[in-house]
Amino acid sequence: MDKNDTFKQKVRSELDGLQSMIHEQKKLLTSFTSSSINNKTPDPISVLPESVQSLVRILPVNSNHVSPTSTDQVLLMLTDSFSKMASALTDKNVESKADWLKFSGDHKKFRSWYLALVTQLSIAPWTELYDSFKNDVVSMTTNTTLNGKLYSKLILALEGLALQHVVSQKHLRANGLLVLQDLVHAYKPKNIPEVIAAKTTEFWGSMKRSPTESLDAYYNRFQELLDDLVEADEPISTKSAIRHFLFTLGPEFESIQK
Repeated sequence: MDKNDTFKQKVRSELDGLQSMIHEQKKLLTSFTSSSINNKTPDPISVLPESVQSLVRILPVNSNHVSPTSTDQVLLMLTDSFSKMASALTDKNVESKADWLKFSGDHKKFRSWYLALVTQLSIAPWTELYDSFKNDVVSMTTNTTLNGKLYSKLILALEGLALQHVVSQKHLRANGLLVLQDLVHAYKPKNIPEVIAAKTTEFWGSMKRSPTESLDAYYNRFQELLDDLVEADEPISTKSAIRHFLFTLGPEFESIQK
């Protein structure tokens, strides 16, 4: 984004310089056409920069020289073109062109992918699809254009089995919110007793920070598993989760544990 802004500023500066140059050349043309040198009408093109002269000389004319009137029209045409270029580079509230995080259908990575996507929707121009009260995506919208754009972005973000799953269902086409609801239904961990039991055993039994794992990475892994257990019949309390987290950080945090 910073590079893009710098580029736009440089182009605007160059366009301003070109417009000023054209204005000065028009003044010179006016002064040349109001007088004659040795009873001969000067060539108005000769006062133009070489790059502009080459453009003017390739235009079809009926005489050896381009008349001041036709040259004036060329300059007006160039001025108009530069103005259009400048207006196209005006600052607008547009989203970053960076690609959204990819998701290939790995159930273990769905939660982090979905949270990243919700974060993306919480900023312009997607805020209409974000429910700030629930910190989640809205369930429906009347903005079909934005919903269709969301569908396009999701198609580009999906790959592998997840992409095949979506494109094979015609009723999901052009409906980004419906695609998200379908993905949540397909990939979000279900409240299945066997699954919950396995995750509970993993949480209390083998959940531990490895010596080479950063605190941030371990916290993310710990939080993902804890989120999965929210759907359990007896979810883990915040107090128990904090205590368990501290006691699984490793021996170097023994003073905090005590």
